[in-house]
Amino acid sequence: EGVNTIRPLSPCSGAFRIISIDDIVGFKDIYLKNGRCRRRCVMRIQKIKNCFLSVSFGFLLTVYCSLAYADYTAGKNAFDNHDYAIALKELIPLVKQGDPRAQRIVGKMYRGGYGVEADMLRGTSLIHKAANKGFAPAQYDLGMIFYSVAVTKAIYTKAVKWLTEAAVQGHLEAQFYLGKMYRDGDGVEADDVKALVLFNAAGKKIKMARGAREQLIKRMSKGDVSRAKNMKMSVFKKQAKIKTFAESNKTVKDVKGKCGEAGK
Repeated sequence: EGVNTIRPLSPCSGAFRIISIDDIVGFKDIYLKNGRCRRRCVMRIQKIKNCFLSVSFGFLLTVYCSLAYADYTAGKNAFDNHDYAIALKELIPLVKQGDPRAQRIVGKMYRGGYGVEADMLRGTSLIHKAANKGFAPAQYDLGMIFYSVAVTKAIYTKAVKWLTEAAVQGHLEAQFYLGKMYRDGDGVEADDVKALVLFNAAGKKIKMARGAREQLIKRMSKGDVSRAKNMKMSVFKKQAKIKTFAESNKTVKDVKGKCGEAGK
C-alpha cells in the first residue's frame, strides 16, 4: 500500500495500523497540519520509532553477549576437563577481544604449558592484562605468583598490592593469604587486627581461614578482637592506596625470571 492509504483508527487517538517504520514516518507527513493533534501524533510516532530501534539494538546485543558467554563457558569447561585444544579454540577469539576471563585461563595455559609450549612471559602478561581490568580471579593469580616466590620486600609488596585488589572485591582465597601476610608481617607491617578482619571474611567458606582465626585470637586482647569485628574491608584499599594500573614490561619480565615454574 502507498503512504496515502495509512489512516488513524480515530482522530488523534494514537491508534494506528502500523506496518513498518516507513509507514509511521509517512503518516507523520500526511497529518502534518493537524494543529494540536499534529504535535501529539508526531510525539507518539517518534516514541514508537525510537522504541522499535531500541528493542532491535537490545535484541542484537543480547544475542551477541549470549554467544560470547557461550564461547567462554565452552572454553572454561574444556580447560577444566583438560581438553586444551578445544579450550584454545573457544578462548583465543575472546582473548583477542580483550575478555579478561579468557585472558586469565589462556595465561594459565601458557604458564603451565597446558596444550601449548610453555611461555612464562606470555602467560604472566595475559594474567596481568586481566588483572588490570579489575578481574578479581586474575588479580589473585598475579598476587600469588609474587607471593609464591617472594624473597624480598619489593616482591612481597607486589603480592600485597594484587591480593588486596582481589580481597576488597570479595575473593576469599585472596582474603585468606592477605590475612597471613598481615599476621606474619610479610610485605606489610604486622597487624593482628587487620589479619583477623581478613580471616573473619575468608572464614565464612574457607576452613583454613577459620583455623588461622582461632589461633590468632588466642594471642589478641579482647579490645583488639572487638576492633577487628567493627572494621570494614575498605580500610585495606584506602590505607594501601591500591589502584589498578598497567605495570611496565620490565616488571613482567622480572616475574618470568624470578618465578620460574611457580604459580601454575
